[in-house]
Amino acid sequence: MGIQSKNGHFILTGDNRLTLGNSKVRIFKPAVLAMFPCQNDEDLCHRISFQTMKEVIGFAFDPSIENPFTVFKNLRDLVMIHKGWNEVTRQIEYWNSDLGDTEAIVEELCQLWPPRTPELSQNFVDLLDDLLMELNNAPANLRRGSANWNHSIGNAFDPAEAYVVDEENMRFQLGYVDGFILQIIENGFIPIGSGKEMCIYTGFHSDGSPFVYSSQNPENEFEPVDNVGPCDFQIVYPVFDLDTWKSIGERTFSGTIALPPDPEEQ
Repeated sequence: MGIQSKNGHFILTGDNRLTLGNSKVRIFKPAVLAMFPCQNDEDLCHRISFQTMKEVIGFAFDPSIENPFTVFKNLRDLVMIHKGWNEVTRQIEYWNSDLGDTEAIVEELCQLWPPRTPELSQNFVDLLDDLLMELNNAPANLRRGSANWNHSIGNAFDPAEAYVVDEENMRFQLGYVDGFILQIIENGFIPIGSGKEMCIYTGFHSDGSPFVYSSQNPENEFEPVDNVGPCDFQIVYPVFDLDTWKSIGERTFSGTIALPPDPEEQ
């Protein structure tokens, strides 16, 4: 059976193999809920989904990963540090970096690995739950958005910036911060397990207009998946010199998928 974390997200076997539990527990702190007061038709939306963050933590202990704690720190920095585009300097900037309790959690996880007793194993998986909940509450990865669009997106990447539709060249262009985050992911700094690749959904409205699934889309433009046609437009995003964070070109996203899965399959 293994030792299960307090919120049921992680299970550690006797030979120190980490697997994911089926728990759906997602705890938002009162201060975070107050920061994003949602209306009846809104959700508190993650740019990088809760499930993706959970899977990255789990996959960090795959034998192919040299240092799982570097993965934790990269994931923490990606979702917890506020980033924005400076049009004057033409580079990504960051600010208001509140890492909460994650520094102490990651340090304690390092000290506990590999756990050598059932008690230490319980402490270890409980700390993984604590880390996941801190990431779940990262304001830099959250915003208010349409509940209908958010539910359709499921566990895919949820672009937080306005995207450009280039119908002549049959493509979508994502914003700078979305592009920076996708570059970090596609460069392997936070590895995704096989079969868990990051994706972005696209489609055609019933009137023939192309769109990217995003919780920032207007609520009044939402249509059920059955009303939407598949769209094979490419998604391109800006790429950066990762030393200076200056924009140096663009890249085609590898995880474009026409239409989301059936909601019952998510």
